[in-house]
Amino acid sequence: NPSARFRLGVARVYESSAAEAGEGYEEGLRLLKSLAEPPPEENLGALRGDALFEIWHLTKDGDERERLLRRAASEGHVASQIELHGTSKSHLQTLGLRRPLDVSGVFSPAWLTASENILASPSAERDREEATASRHYCDRPGCVRWRFRKREVRKREAVGLTGSPYIRLWKCGRCRCACYCSKACQTLAWPRPHREECDRILGLHANALLAAGMDA
Repeated sequence: NPSARFRLGVARVYESSAAEAGEGYEEGLRLLKSLAEPPPEENLGALRGDALFEIWHLTKDGDERERLLRRAASEGHVASQIELHGTSKSHLQTLGLRRPLDVSGVFSPAWLTASENILASPSAERDREEATASRHYCDRPGCVRWRFRKREVRKREAVGLTGSPYIRLWKCGRCRCACYCSKACQTLAWPRPHREECDRILGLHANALLAAGMDA
C-alpha cells in the first residue's frame, strides 16, 4: 500500500525514539525513495510529489535539492511550487489559494495523516520539550520536521551514530528567532500564531536597545 509506505517512511525518519537510537532513518529514507522512483506500472498520484518534497528536505547537495524540488513541483505538489515561486498574491491565485493559507490546501492528506500520527504519540509532546537542547524543530505548529543541532551531530558522529534527519531551517527575517523548514510552513504560521510572538520579540529588542542607550 503506497500510502502506508509513505506514512511509515515519514514516521521512521522523524519519530524520536528511532532517531535517538540511530535507527530507522535509513529505512525511512529508503521507503520514501521507493515512492519517488516507482516502477512504471505503479501509479502513485500525489504521493510521488509528497515523497520527492520530503527527500528534498533530507538532501544536503544544493544541485540535487534543486532537481528534487523542481520534480516535486512538476507533479503538482503545492508546497514545492510555493518554495520555488514564492507566496505573492498572484502566484497563490494561480494555485487556487489565498491568504491566510489553510494547511489542507498546501499539504496533502497523506502528509497531514503521517504528521498527525507522529504527534498523536503519548510521548510526542514530552519528547519535543526534552529534546530542544539537542534539536531544532520547525516552529509551525503541526510540523514534525527537525534536525539535530550541530554540536549534537558531532557528539553522535564520535560514537558512530550518523543516521539522522538533515533539514535546512530558515529564521524569520523579522525576529530572527522562529525557524521554519519551508516557505509553506513559514507562511502558514503567519499571521497566526507567529505574528503576535514576533511583535513581542521585536518589542523586547527595542526596549533593550532603549535601555542600553539610556545607560550609556
